[in-house]
Amino acid sequence: MKLVGIIIGMRWFCSVVLIGLFGCRPGTFQGQSPGNTSPAALATAGIPSHNFKTLPVQIPSGLAAVNSNPNQNVMLMAVGNVVGIGTPNGLLLSVDGGNTWNTVTAAQGLGSSSVNSLFIVSNGIYVGTSDGLSISTNNGTSWVTVTTAQGLVSNNIQSVYVSGNTIFAGTDQGLSVSTNNGGTWQTMPAVQNAVTNSVLGFYAVGSIWYLSMNTFSTFNNNNVPSVMPQTVFISQNNGTSWSSFPNINGNVAVSVSGKGGNYLYAVTATVSNGTANNTNAVNISGNSYLVANNYVSSDLGNTWNIVNNVPTSSAFSDALNNTLYFTSTNGLAITTNNGSTWTTFTTAQGLADNNIISMSTTPTAVYVLTQTALSVASLP
Repeated sequence: MKLVGIIIGMRWFCSVVLIGLFGCRPGTFQGQSPGNTSPAALATAGIPSHNFKTLPVQIPSGLAAVNSNPNQNVMLMAVGNVVGIGTPNGLLLSVDGGNTWNTVTAAQGLGSSSVNSLFIVSNGIYVGTSDGLSISTNNGTSWVTVTTAQGLVSNNIQSVYVSGNTIFAGTDQGLSVSTNNGGTWQTMPAVQNAVTNSVLGFYAVGSIWYLSMNTFSTFNNNNVPSVMPQTVFISQNNGTSWSSFPNINGNVAVSVSGKGGNYLYAVTATVSNGTANNTNAVNISGNSYLVANNYVSSDLGNTWNIVNNVPTSSAFSDALNNTLYFTSTNGLAITTNNGSTWTTFTTAQGLADNNIISMSTTPTAVYVLTQTALSVASLP
């Protein structure tokens, strides 16, 4: 099951809630040793060997420009043998682990070729577009698109999450939920104290729901607040009422996600006025800085552990329990001990390119979308 949650769709190749705010593209590792990638050293660190091979997928022309355009939306998700790459020009889809590929656009049944979000489960593919939520239950052979005509609050689908028979569609006008596989839809009450209805991401564990609202518009016009606006909200009663997500060590959470079980992953941010005193501080206006930290919880947020020594300008992308994956333009960094040690995989281990756009893990494989090609490594 792919890491999902408080992100725009599945785009946590850069905690995508932060896109346009942190500049949020994978950057360059600084001040961190790449680590020893010998089999013995990896075994000691509890990290499986990652011997990547390049898959025969044609990266769309212009995809390389994503690296210089943080607002460009490209996402990767893999579940079993189904691998999807969502782009502004359609969905690249493989149902055999990446050996063969098809391009799916509006001409093949998507609501729009502009893919905003992507979610894959064992029996369905869900594509959020700018003109509805497109669903396939036969590995992309055919598609059905749900729109406001079927009860969605808006056709602009910014995030999607699926649990059992329940589909959650985050739109620019609020959250729509179906509990019968899309047969009927209900629009949930607006989140109180949120400055917008725009739902950038969603995650749920039973009756506990987490969502992210787009509260970053104040940054777009250099109107920098003195404190970080509340971004993540939590409901303990299936969305009937909402409250602000509790601060983590005094910092406001800007993304919270999960991958099933009791693990949660969070990125926090604070506004610092004055001199930057953190390697992850990003200048946003004059002497104002955003300072980001990464946290992991193994008990659904009751306690949190900070991820230490995060390589500068890298972005949290995925996780398998306590194994965390961070991406950058210098490769894929992995830690199994909350950052006490890091190991970096590059072209030396078979990556097609060190400039990573997005990635996704399954229990048996790691897929890495680089600027030039898609690479995969099998896990033992």
